[in-house]
Amino acid sequence: MPSITEITNDIIKGANHKPDFWILALSFNPTSNQMDTIYESSRMYLGGSKCRIMGLAEVEEICIEHPDLTDILYYGEFKEGVDLNDND
Repeated sequence: MPSITEITNDIIKGANHKPDFWILALSFNPTSNQMDTIYESSRMYLGGSKCRIMGLAEVEEICIEHPDLTDILYYGEFKEGVDLNDND
């Protein structure tokens, strides 16, 4: 589990890109105190950018509903042969 300092450093790095919206996907389920601290850091460093925190439970739920997205989390891209227009 990353420390709040590591997460804040990621927020600072992300702020360099001046995003309109920033999503932080965590590999753990943060406590309410951790979420408050993360949101406070995001307000401080991201300025007017919106911040969304996704905990492990939410990430796992998305991966169950959309298993092809798991490759994006692990490798940063879809695996070959994935048809994004396939509605099945």
